[in-house]
Amino acid sequence: MSPSIRPRAAATLPAALVGVALLLPGAGTAAAAEPAPRAGAEAQARAAAEKAAGKDTARSAAAEAAATWAADQLSNGGHVSRDHGLTADIVLGLAASGTAGATAERATNWLQTNARDYLTPGKAGDVSATGAAKLALVAAAENRDPEHFGDHNLIEMLKGSLQKDGRFKDTAASDTHDQYTQPLGILALSRFHQVPKEAVDFLLKSRCEDDGGFPLQNGPDAKACVSDTGSTGMAVQALYAAGRPEEAKRALDRLERTQLPDGGFAATATGREGDSRSTALGVQALLVGKRAGAANKGLAWLRTRQLGCSAAPADRGAIGSRKAVVDRETLRVTAQVVPALAEQSLAEIDGRGSRPGRAALACGTGTTTGGTGTTGGTTGKGTSSTSPSPSRSASPSPSPSSSASASASASASPGTTSGDSSTGGSGTTGTGSTGSSASSTDNLAATGADSALPAAAGAGALLLTGAAAVTLSRRMRRTGA
Repeated sequence: MSPSIRPRAAATLPAALVGVALLLPGAGTAAAAEPAPRAGAEAQARAAAEKAAGKDTARSAAAEAAATWAADQLSNGGHVSRDHGLTADIVLGLAASGTAGATAERATNWLQTNARDYLTPGKAGDVSATGAAKLALVAAAENRDPEHFGDHNLIEMLKGSLQKDGRFKDTAASDTHDQYTQPLGILALSRFHQVPKEAVDFLLKSRCEDDGGFPLQNGPDAKACVSDTGSTGMAVQALYAAGRPEEAKRALDRLERTQLPDGGFAATATGREGDSRSTALGVQALLVGKRAGAANKGLAWLRTRQLGCSAAPADRGAIGSRKAVVDRETLRVTAQVVPALAEQSLAEIDGRGSRPGRAALACGTGTTTGGTGTTGGTTGKGTSSTSPSPSRSASPSPSPSSSASASASASASPGTTSGDSSTGGSGTTGTGSTGSSASSTDNLAATGADSALPAAAGAGALLLTGAAAVTLSRRMRRTGA
């Protein structure tokens, strides 16, 4: 009797299935494409809570690409033309993306050393409540002591700007307070568990009666106010951070009701064209409010405004305001959009555990770029997949989160790269190659997977057919047929 062939035949089918799995987009990289590590007991507890709640904590590839571009605009001194607010926005974006930790640290050092010019503009004794709030958010994200941020106690400065009626107000003669300052102050103090009830009450008093949104400027008549998408998005984040989510329901309803058919948000409820900053703040609010469907539509819209591989190398990853073009506003827009792409509220950004280097952007040419063109930085030579996607140094690039990719046309394919651009970032400020544009179809975070899937399926079918033929032939031989 001939020896049994069952073990060998039984092994043929699993082998074929392994072949199919290896050919599928992203196969073999699932373990590597994990969320950026978050150090510290508080961050670990938050990650565990997010996982238990079913929230995907994977970093968005689109956020990494945008963060890389923004990081390349910083000077070697760690700032952008000594613009404290913009530099702080970039730090928050880098921390949210989980990349370029060394760049974020250098920029935070600059902010800490030069905080006085931002916090006390004008004559001695003046205090900017907005500046104190934003730097306190940076301190929280970068694990700095807010009570010893340079020579300043940010918590005391912020509390000192709180009026009896609960309003955060600049102490300078020219008060620059607007509706962004109030939620910023609440969000900043929430990071250190010190939110005054009166500050939240003042925010709620400014709510527009007609639609439940919040205005850009504080007006005396809530009945006549016009709600602003950005202010509403900020207010919702602040209300959740302050532990009063029930007060945010009407504002969330307003956001869902006024979202444009293409997923974007205009600045006002009557606007007809979306802009990236309004959409980002709307998305962050929808995410904290667990309005996943509307949030995913907004995330998909934001990715269509990101410059991809058809753009000049120095512009890839940037996010335009209304179209995927680079202009004078692109850096500020990109910095403020990154946290939304990373699916994080301003109340939860934590840069501890971020990778030191920047993500390298792979576009299928065998070259990875990070910090190229007029903005300085370095170009790393390496190997890449044929799909354009940002790749972390020495690790495959992450796929977008499952919630985000549900609305996108395809998910990012992993690329392997050697070379890092963490030492770059010098050069001219701001915009890269002005006027460069890219269509939404070559978005760095959402291309390449759909073309690989048919090939993988075809190859898998061939493997399965061959396995079946071998098994049948041997079975027939054994039975003498």
